[in-house]
Amino acid sequence: MKKLTVDRIEENIAVCMDENEILAQICVSDLPFAVREGSIITVNDDGSFRLDVSAENERREELFDLQESLFDE
Repeated sequence: MKKLTVDRIEENIAVCMDENEILAQICVSDLPFAVREGSIITVNDDGSFRLDVSAENERREELFDLQESLFDE
């Protein structure tokens, strides 16, 4: 199982980054769900994809907290 974060979408390609900051490209039409920048996709061992909404929300909250701490100083 591998987790990818959508960095950006260029035309019909989701440019993603894994935990090691290695880029991967996935055709958006190959995904069974809609994605946007910041979406987290789990690639299962069988090659299927799953949208990880809870991990995405957790990541957004971490980034918001970091932003708040930077502006509070």
